[in-house]
Amino acid sequence: MLNVRRVMVLVAAALLGAGLFAAPSAAAAPTNPYLFINGYSNLCLDVAYGSLDDGARVQQWDCYGGPPERWHLEVVESLPGMTYYRLRNDNSGRCLDVPDNTPGTGVHQWGCWGGWMQQWQVTHVAPNSLQLRNRQSGLCLDNRDWSLPPGTTIQQWHCNGAAVQLWRLA
Repeated sequence: MLNVRRVMVLVAAALLGAGLFAAPSAAAAPTNPYLFINGYSNLCLDVAYGSLDDGARVQQWDCYGGPPERWHLEVVESLPGMTYYRLRNDNSGRCLDVPDNTPGTGVHQWGCWGGWMQQWQVTHVAPNSLQLRNRQSGLCLDNRDWSLPPGTTIQQWHCNGAAVQLWRLA
């Protein structure tokens, strides 16, 4: 069950995506860690093996709520009608990052430095469903090949709104 703060985050994301109110300041952004649960596999966004290293693979894994699965959603830049966030891992302190603009490229973690490849537009797509679009590539966070097993690499792919690209917060 979502608590009031999480519901407020989902509502704010929906309104931001629709351009119905100005983005919050960085000070007002949620800083508590969240689990991002894939809408198809029901598995969590996770840093493989709890790695602390730059370049560590990001995968889906059984949701257990440990630090490698917890992500801080932090405002990087607010523009009229849209806000860009970074996702900073609670375990490593590193950010969700795309190494290039190619569809199918697996995402990884990297030291947070504010580049566009670490910035994500969070869009409310359906009740309790978010889509994350990378600012650099314009591609969405995606469960590779509609995969169900834990350990599957998370990739970026053309945004299509399919369940493999939808995420819910917990």
